[in-house]
Amino acid sequence: MNRTHESLAVLIEEHYGLASRAETECVNYTILPRRTDGPDEEYDDASERLASYTELLSDELCMLAEVLQLPQAAKNFRKQMMSFRSYGELTHRSYEDDLYAPALRKAYTFFRAMQRVIWGSTSPRIATFEAILRNTAKVALDVNLEPANEGEIRRLMFRTIGYAFPDCAQEVTLNNTIKNYQGDIGVPSLGAVAEYKFASNKDKAKQCLDGIYADMKGYQPQGKYNRFYAVFYFSQPFFVQQDLDQAFLDVRSEKDWIPIVVHDANSKIGKETSKNQRSPRGLISRKSVA
Repeated sequence: MNRTHESLAVLIEEHYGLASRAETECVNYTILPRRTDGPDEEYDDASERLASYTELLSDELCMLAEVLQLPQAAKNFRKQMMSFRSYGELTHRSYEDDLYAPALRKAYTFFRAMQRVIWGSTSPRIATFEAILRNTAKVALDVNLEPANEGEIRRLMFRTIGYAFPDCAQEVTLNNTIKNYQGDIGVPSLGAVAEYKFASNKDKAKQCLDGIYADMKGYQPQGKYNRFYAVFYFSQPFFVQQDLDQAFLDVRSEKDWIPIVVHDANSKIGKETSKNQRSPRGLISRKSVA
C-alpha cells in the first residue's frame, strides 16, 4: 500500500483522538454540575474543538477515499456529513442514556472501513498499542515497580500508554443494554480497551480468567470501542500465552477479545507455587460466553 495513504490514515487517527477527547469533555460538562449560572464557556470551548476536529476529519476522510480511488464512497460520506446540523452537538442513543456526538461517530465508522482497505485487520498504531501491553512487565521493571495488585499496574500503564496515545483514558464507559461497565484503560482513536488482571498464585490466576469471562458478556463492541484486550499479569508463569489462547477458544470467546499474558520474572510473590504448570483444561472453569 502507498506510504502516502498510510501517513494520511495515521494523521486521521491522531485527529480522531483529539476529537474524541473534546467529545468526552462535552459529555462531562453536560452531566456534571455547573459551577456558575452564566455562560458555560468550558462547554462552548470543548464543543467548538469537537466541531473543528470533526470537520477536519470529514475533509481528510474524503481525501483518503479519493486517493484510494473510491470516489463514490467519498461522495456518499460527504453527503451524510452534510446532513448534520452541527458537528459539535451531542445526542442520546435511542435505547440508553449515553451521550455522544453523532457526526463524529459517523466519521469514525467510515474511517474504520478505510482502515480495512489500507491495513486489513491491524493498523501500525494498533500494533504499537499491543506491543506496549505485551511489554508491561518490562515497563514495571524499568521503574523498579514490583506490583502487588491490579491498581498499581493500571496506574503505571495508563501513564505509559498516554505517552503514545494522548486520548488514553481510565475507567472508560462501556454501554450495555441493561447496565454500564467501566473498562480499565481505553484509547478511543484505536477503538481499543485494555482490561488488566493480576494474580500472585494459580488459584487467583483462574479467578482472573473467570472475571474476564464475565467481562466478555458485558463488554460489547459498540460506539467508540470494538477491540478488547485481556492482559493477565502473573507474578510467576502459572499459565503461559498458549494456555490462555486455548482457554479463550474453549469458551468460544468473541474475536474482539485478545488475551495477553505477561510474567514478572523478578517477583518474590507466589514463589510457593508448584513448578508443575498444567494446561487450563480441567483446571479453569469453562463458562459459556454468550
